[in-house]
Amino acid sequence: MQKKYVTIASFTAALEPGILEETERYLAIIILLAGFKRYRSWRVPIAIYGSALLFGLSHLGNVGWNGETFEATIAQVIGVMGSGFLWAVLYLYSGKLWIPMIFHFLMDYLANLQSGWNSAGWQFNGWATDYISEVLMVLVPLIVTIWMMYGKRREVLEENADRLMNLPVEFNRY
Repeated sequence: MQKKYVTIASFTAALEPGILEETERYLAIIILLAGFKRYRSWRVPIAIYGSALLFGLSHLGNVGWNGETFEATIAQVIGVMGSGFLWAVLYLYSGKLWIPMIFHFLMDYLANLQSGWNSAGWQFNGWATDYISEVLMVLVPLIVTIWMMYGKRREVLEENADRLMNLPVEFNRY
């Protein structure tokens, strides 16, 4: 952590995506749940993975922002898709939007404090470590979300999806 990055600008640069991007994810989840309500066994996975994909793709506009290259932007799209998996599961599991907002803010703010990063300006040099970190940023969250799709965890996701859609909570297996 570098003291020179402890600024209001650094704080607000992390606060804005934490609030606005998670609100955007909420809307994507609601739209996907509503669009796939007839496909009960698929609606939660589609909402989680679809919202994460949309979240990643929403970062395509960062090409050139703070000198971000096309390759770095693609790396950012892939990397944030992984965190998108986690934030979507966290939201659907808890039923509380403020929880992923806080985690998203903390992730961005800690990155800001380390390097002055401001949610764009990713680097990708094509080194083996760049590729390894990209794989890990997607693979670890993907494994967690797949794990969440089974047993009692899945039932909680489904119950919260029913609540979001204002449907009677069903206790049937998905």
